[in-house]
Amino acid sequence: MREAAGVAESLSADRLRVYLSCALLAIGQFAFVTSVWMLTGVLRPIADEFGVSLGVAGQVLSVFSITYAVSAPFLAVATARFDRRVVLTGTLAIFVAANLLSVAAQSFGMLIVWRIVAAAADGLFAATATAVVVALASPETRGRTLAIFHTGTMSALFAGVPLSTTIALTFGWNGPFVGVAVIATVAILGLLFFLPRLATPPVAGLRERVEVIQVPQVLPLMFVAILSYLGMFSVYSFLAPILAETAGARPADMSFVFLAFGLGALTGSWLGGWATDRWNATRCLVVSFATAVGLLAVLPFFAISVDRAAVLVFLWGAAHFFGLPPLQLYLSAITSKRAGIALALFNSCAYLGVAIGAVVGGIFIDNFPLVTLGVMGALFKLSALVLFIWTSRSQRRAMA
Repeated sequence: MREAAGVAESLSADRLRVYLSCALLAIGQFAFVTSVWMLTGVLRPIADEFGVSLGVAGQVLSVFSITYAVSAPFLAVATARFDRRVVLTGTLAIFVAANLLSVAAQSFGMLIVWRIVAAAADGLFAATATAVVVALASPETRGRTLAIFHTGTMSALFAGVPLSTTIALTFGWNGPFVGVAVIATVAILGLLFFLPRLATPPVAGLRERVEVIQVPQVLPLMFVAILSYLGMFSVYSFLAPILAETAGARPADMSFVFLAFGLGALTGSWLGGWATDRWNATRCLVVSFATAVGLLAVLPFFAISVDRAAVLVFLWGAAHFFGLPPLQLYLSAITSKRAGIALALFNSCAYLGVAIGAVVGGIFIDNFPLVTLGVMGALFKLSALVLFIWTSRSQRRAMA
């Protein structure tokens, strides 16, 4: 009896340690994802601080995303044989340093340099942490542990971004850098104490990652991801100046608006997962894309008050993230055993779309009226919808 009780107590302690490790990884992910978007609401103060245009200031978002997209696959291969604890705590430490150095940036160019360093750390952390969560959990608890980890991403959208906007308005545009550095430090200390050592996973080389693209329909789906996120974030990156013009939104109002977007993203993700389990992924994606196209097109014209803007932004966030679970499931289904590599490539393409969106949006608002940016975003999203429909029909014809 004592032996049985001892085994049960040991299993309970191991399970608690796994959940604590996943929670700490979620805290790290919260810091990273918040860092991606924490400056969205304060682009105007950044532009004024460094004497650049609003479109140029928006590149603090695009350089982060494009660095993430390009560096993640290469860094994952380069560090594949390293101890996972070293990789995770090391990337967090680099992230902390890059953010603290951003606070002291004396020029816009130096701010960009430290954003690039932080983005490279982000890409490696996200890929490593996801694999570690899967490795830590038993098959029957894998879904719960992944849910704990992804809470960090969603929490960043509905809490981290609006809180960062409030901090920036209170302490200055560089205040959020200190905030995410503190949160990442907490994650480092916790992981050093609680994350168990793991066996080095099998190495997937660059050749294996490239071979995934040769699977039919994978390459078109990567362009679907790029176009979808391009359309989405060409508008989201400049949401604060758009709503300042159309709804008279003050910087303080943007915390409320970003909270609405984050809650919409969380709601849409949950509903998208539920709907995908009950309907087919193709139908869910068409609904998601079509709804987002409509909302993007009308947002700048109908968001004539902060309250109305918050409602529209909530629906917009829900529509976009409703399509994330079915798109990932669709991609997993056609890549089978290579699904892990395909999903990592999907993440890189999504961030590439974010980066291009910020660049294109910045160029657009420097040359055209702000209110027309939503129409441009809707056209990119519509292109993603058309390409996806063509891809799914091609797959059905190939299987017939």
